[in-house]
Amino acid sequence: MEEIKSCQKCQGKKRIIGKDGTIRPCWDCLNSGEMDQHSKNPKDSGIQI
Repeated sequence: MEEIKSCQKCQGKKRIIGKDGTIRPCWDCLNSGEMDQHSKNPKDSGIQI
């Protein structure tokens, strides 16, 4: 079974919403390889376009 890791900054959402309402990717998740642009389940990725 795959262990689910939760990021301290984004709580596993893979995005961070700023105080002014801007949305950006979580750089910690991106650097650690948690965000895969070639995901087989894009609806389950938690990223919204």
